[in-house]
Amino acid sequence: MYNGVEKVYADMPYLEAGHYKIKIRALDRYFTFSKFVIYTNGYIKSQLGAPESYHSIFNPNPDRNTYSFDFDMKKLIKETQKMYFCDVNAPLPREIIYMDNESWNEHWLFIKVKKAFQKYGAEKYTQDNYGNKNVFDKFGKGIFCEKDGVIAFGAEYALENSEYAFYTDKWTHTNSESNARTGIAMKAVGKNAYLSYKINASGGKYAIWVLMKYRESVPVVKLSVEDSIIPQKDIIHNGNYHHGCTQQQWSWTKIAKATVKKGTHRLKIYVSRDICIDRIYITHGDELPPVDAEWRECERSEIV
Repeated sequence: MYNGVEKVYADMPYLEAGHYKIKIRALDRYFTFSKFVIYTNGYIKSQLGAPESYHSIFNPNPDRNTYSFDFDMKKLIKETQKMYFCDVNAPLPREIIYMDNESWNEHWLFIKVKKAFQKYGAEKYTQDNYGNKNVFDKFGKGIFCEKDGVIAFGAEYALENSEYAFYTDKWTHTNSESNARTGIAMKAVGKNAYLSYKINASGGKYAIWVLMKYRESVPVVKLSVEDSIIPQKDIIHNGNYHHGCTQQQWSWTKIAKATVKKGTHRLKIYVSRDICIDRIYITHGDELPPVDAEWRECERSEIV
């Protein structure tokens, strides 16, 4: 289990109509279980899961998608933190790593990385008292607009599948460390997957950074603007970003130094399988992307 959230599928034997008891046995410690979905008439693809089914006690009115009892989520979280000796104000367990042009100039054994102490930002995708997350209410609507020389936004906006942001059918979503560990990232589950975002730029030379994590495979990332692939000479390290110090760890990677014309453009991010992308940071400057506590997303607008 690498990313905190995994969808596991299994075929069940033929069942006659009636009542059955399903048992789930955890073979390893620290196993957590979120949702169980049974497809009785063929698999239905879903990112955020189906609404909860009828239950005579806990969900007698499934149309409301609420439970018949109330509890204090904040109190539950507080008690859980005490149980597991967790400090919500503690820094993230790892420093944030930056891989830029200079990182690839040395032999891989002596690769240079920049680091910064990570600090929590504000929570964003929090649960209500019924355990639900109102994700789309946080998205806003429109083109991602440059402000003060920066275009910054979360990869999860592709989940809205709109003209402004969308994903291909080879993606799913997963948890991320951002927004005080309430963040959502996009995970590629097939080859040649891409994310698409509509951005508005003032024009000029930009550094394009991506906050990503990958497994054992070699991560390959390519970019296009208005369906024109950014030239290979502008792609840092030929788009191959594998290294032991960043494997299985969220790290900011500078993907390209590219020229973008003034106006509104369609930015597409192509990746290989098993890469997770959390945030995108496009800047005129030479600064490093901010840590979580200092992250500020750009404005969105339908009129530019």
